[in-house]
This record gives sequence, structure tokens and C-alpha cells, in this order.
Amino acid sequence: MSYHHLTINERESILELSAKGLSIRGIALKLRRSPSSISRELGRLNGHYSPSEAQKDYRKRRRNSHKPRLLDQLPQLCSRIAYLIRERQWSPQQIANRLKLEGQTFVSYNTIYRHIEQHNLNQSFTSHGDTGIRCKLRHRGRQRHRPGDRKHREPKVDYISIHERRRSLMNVVASGIGNSTQFKEKLVKKF
Repeated sequence: MSYHHLTINERESILELSAKGLSIRGIALKLRRSPSSISRELGRLNGHYSPSEAQKDYRKRRRNSHKPRLLDQLPQLCSRIAYLIRERQWSPQQIANRLKLEGQTFVSYNTIYRHIEQHNLNQSFTSHGDTGIRCKLRHRGRQRHRPGDRKHREPKVDYISIHERRRSLMNVVASGIGNSTQFKEKLVKKF
């Protein structure tokens, strides 16, 4: 059985049902929860249970339960990584290997990519549409095209125009393959 955190509605129900005099097992049955969860919840706030205070405590515990990010703890390393990506055009793999060779704090390239995606290496964005450091990353050997350098594809020569396709479809319907009158009406409405 998987565990789900209590919601604010469930916490309010716990308060109402305990005020009515229901036992812990009775509350647990009504809410379809374990009696130990209800007991723990009622004993959490020193005898004076408040759903809003319990929810605040839950959010605070939840916020502090995660391990802090490595690059958030080391701002100098984070700014060095940003410099190497922007100015030197290094990839996160190259940066991770260089840091490993230098014997500094080891940061995997996955951590660098994750921090770029989620936090832009703690660098500020320059404008509303700015994608940040991500646009400075290499693109696996592919060169990015400048606006005037892009070669356009040649137009296809042997294609059937939309008008020809419509005529051939109408010929198929007229020849009797599609005998249904409803099918013909729908087809005429579409075209």
C-alpha cells in the first residue's frame, strides 16, 4: 500500500470528528486511513490540534527535507562553470572531466545539465525571451545556422496538388466504390 500525505480537508475532518467524540479508530475508518496516522497527526501539535497549523508544519518539513543542491552550495564553482560554458564554449562533459583532473569538487555532467535546465546556473536572464546558458551549449557537433546562411530545400517536383487529389477522390466516389449516400454527402461537405 502506498502512502499519501494528509490533505488539508482530511485534517479538518480529523478535527471535526475528534470534536464529535469519535475514537481514533473511528476517525481512521471514516477517512480510510491507518489509525497510527490519525494518532500521530493528533499528537503532533501538543494536544491543541489545528488543521492549518498542521498543514504549515507539513509544508515546512517538506521544504526542508530535500538535500540542498551541490551547485547552490558552491556559488564560486557555479560561476566558473557558467564562464567555461559561455566564454570557452566547453560542454558540461568537458567541465566535469576537467574538475575531476584538477582534483576539485567533483560535479557530474548530469548535475550541470540539471542545474542549467532548472536554475540557469544561478545566472540572471537578460531579456524576457532569453533561454540563458542553455543557448550557449554545444549542439553535439552540429553547427547552428546564422539567419543568412541557411540553405532552403528545393521544392518537390513530383507531388500531387490538393486540387488533383480532390478530383481523384471524387472520381473514386462516382465510380461506385463508395456507394453510401451518407459518405458522399460528408465528402461533398468537406470539399
